[in-house]
Amino acid sequence: MSNRSADHQVEIGVVGRPHGVRGEVRVFQHHTSSKLIEPGMTLRLAVPGQVPSAKIVRTVRPAPKHLIISFAGVTSRAAADALKGASVLIDRGDLPPLEKDEFYVDDLIGMEVYCDQELLGQIESSRAQGGIEVVKVVNDTEEIEIPLVEEYVHLLDQEAGRLAVREVDELPRTPRTPGKP
Repeated sequence: MSNRSADHQVEIGVVGRPHGVRGEVRVFQHHTSSKLIEPGMTLRLAVPGQVPSAKIVRTVRPAPKHLIISFAGVTSRAAADALKGASVLIDRGDLPPLEKDEFYVDDLIGMEVYCDQELLGQIESSRAQGGIEVVKVVNDTEEIEIPLVEEYVHLLDQEAGRLAVREVDELPRTPRTPGKP
């Protein structure tokens, strides 16, 4: 069970630089094998510092490490360049249904993380690194990045909103300044 509502937006990728001069953009998906983006669907693009805008996907074609996408109304290189750096968002409810014992990493955001019954902090964010998902766990004094692999994950209880991990002492920790995000 998710600790997030079904109607919130989930980031599935990021817009890169334009491709060509006709308004196409490179989109780097967080999960490169995903076939989620299709022509005709509406995505929300959140350009930093602007209100997210709805864009209809006209065409999608694969490239080696990204997708090349054209959006309705984006017909020039300048218009495509204005989208560079935008987060690509989709409604959580539009994601495919999960199989038993599967989860979306986005559902882990806010979950408490414990090691030997001691609270380490809460999951603030995640990122893919080398085919492995890594969650950032934060508390008042530090950040710890924990790979979601069997070596570290002891128990994931989505119903309780709790992740239990094994020995994380050797993982890098970043000190946090009190009162700063």
